[in-house]
Amino acid sequence: MEVEGPEDPGRLLRGLAGSRRTGSLAAVVAQALAVGLMFLAGAYPSWVLVSGDEVQFVLGAVWALNPIAPPPDSPLLGPAGVPLILSIAICCLVAILSGCSALLLDFLGLQQACAAAPFLHGLAALLALGAAALCSCLFEVTRSRLQTEKELQPLRLTSTFGPSFFMCILACALAAAATGFSCSASARLVTSVHSQAGRRGRRGPPLVRPREDEVLDSQVVLPHCREGEIPVGEKHRIQTV
Repeated sequence: MEVEGPEDPGRLLRGLAGSRRTGSLAAVVAQALAVGLMFLAGAYPSWVLVSGDEVQFVLGAVWALNPIAPPPDSPLLGPAGVPLILSIAICCLVAILSGCSALLLDFLGLQQACAAAPFLHGLAALLALGAAALCSCLFEVTRSRLQTEKELQPLRLTSTFGPSFFMCILACALAAAATGFSCSASARLVTSVHSQAGRRGRRGPPLVRPREDEVLDSQVVLPHCREGEIPVGEKHRIQTV
């Protein structure tokens, strides 16, 4: 038998709409701002400022590409300064890549990426937080060496946080907000899928259309027979069976 469901002209449109996520525009906007701030923080060299009356040093992620002032063997950096700066640069780079990927997935709204987008948003937020924490460690290292190194004490240098540090903190907050928006959009998607499945389960059984040969067999009228009578040939066939 042929089994057919109720006719639904908008089934194709609903199928196309069901394959996309909705409600993630806020996550896209927040992550776009976070990526822009992380890019500025990484490109702008001012993470830690070391300044004095006659000299000034700017420490940041860009220093990893052009390690000139101060040189890597400078008493200001010590053994821990260079690894910290390199780690800040790596965190900035990976945070930008993760943020861009999450932004793209949320913008496309693919249902298959409902779990990947919040994860990438959260990863970008954690990396931005890690870069800010590493900058704090770099600040403590420089301040400690300014107080202990005899070569630096006559220069009367002071260390402060630069604008990139505060940009990184703001980017972390925006990426965390994007994570929350993306998670709420994923939760709404799961709720919608379950509700649609429940509505399908409450529908009646599908309509059954009999085949044409069955309809024709049921409409055959035996000739020369009254209603309720059985032909002789049919009686003999029934008895033999």
